[in-house]
Amino acid sequence: MWAALQACFRFQEGKPKEDAKKFAMLTLGTTFRNFRHTLHKDYAKKGLSPKIKFGKIPDAMWEEFKLMKEMAEAKALSEKRTEKAQKAAENPHHLGAGGYDGKIPHWRREEEERRKASGKYWCLARRPRYREGKVVFENPTTAEIYERLAHVVDAEKQGLFHPDREKDQLTTAIGTAEHSGRVRGV
Repeated sequence: MWAALQACFRFQEGKPKEDAKKFAMLTLGTTFRNFRHTLHKDYAKKGLSPKIKFGKIPDAMWEEFKLMKEMAEAKALSEKRTEKAQKAAENPHHLGAGGYDGKIPHWRREEEERRKASGKYWCLARRPRYREGKVVFENPTTAEIYERLAHVVDAEKQGLFHPDREKDQLTTAIGTAEHSGRVRGV
């Protein structure tokens, strides 16, 4: 195409032909893409033959063009399905390469720390004092609950105590249910 264009145009002396060639090739590429789009939209998709308007297209080339466009459409459909599947997974996990197996021990440690923290915070809210390396409370019943809590924690470590939702370390140490009865008013 460039050779045919050079035969049709005369270039000024001293002007670089490379700029003209670059512009011509860009224009030719755009025009060719538009032509292929028109062939696909107006003829291939509708099952018509372009022989009426574009008689110079050989039959073998037309069949190859239709086949390439069908493959391109199939690829686009496949990509659309992949995108749809990815969108369907709106709640992906963020577990990394180890998956659940790598996170379960970590989660168990965190859960144990939270269980321990409920008793720890209860004790801290009662203003513990530290004398000679021991925890001392002003109220003697708080000291008794603290001691029972320490025993419950030790029993859990030994596997003798298994905390449950309503019967965790703190409620066992205190000796009362967390929510007894029902609430009649707020």
